[in-house]
Amino acid sequence: MVNEQTKTQSIVLIPAYQPGKALIESTDLLAADFVVIVVDDGSGNEFNHIFDRLDTKIHLVTHAANKGKGAALKNRLSLYKR
Repeated sequence: MVNEQTKTQSIVLIPAYQPGKALIESTDLLAADFVVIVVDDGSGNEFNHIFDRLDTKIHLVTHAANKGKGAALKNRLSLYKR
């Protein structure tokens, strides 16, 4: 996921737990100018229809269980520190 392009672009990291359609709307706008990473923080299968509608430019990471906002942010940011 980390490449030369993402090293020079700003990254928007969005932890999401049981989101609504506002996630789709906001990520669509952000994806035009930023690298967008959404962390599904254990939302459950009933929210797959939301995550499935995300633009293909958006990186989706899924936690099997809810770990909290802090863990979602820390987990993904550690990849970009390398």
